[in-house]
Amino acid sequence: MHFKSENGYAIASYDDNGKIMEVQKRFKNVELPESVQAHVNENYEGWKIVKNRYNVSYETGQEVEKSYVLNLKNGKEKKKITVKG
Repeated sequence: MHFKSENGYAIASYDDNGKIMEVQKRFKNVELPESVQAHVNENYEGWKIVKNRYNVSYETGQEVEKSYVLNLKNGKEKKKITVKG
C-alpha cells in the first residue's frame, strides 16, 4: 500500500492475514527533535540546517531504523550529513 502527501510518502507491505511486514517512510523538512538539533549545534558550530529528510524503515522481526539526512550550510560551504534518530 502506498500513501503520499505533499511532504513525503509511506509504503507498507502486508501478509495474507493483514499483518504489516515492512514499512518505509520518507518525509521532507520535518520538525527536528531536540537531540538532532543539539547534535548539529555541538558538532557543526556555525552551520545551519537548510533542509532535512526523515527516513523510517521497519521490517518484521527487526528494529525500527530512523535517520535524518540534513543539508547544512555555512556561508558558501554546503554539507550533507546523516544523523541516526
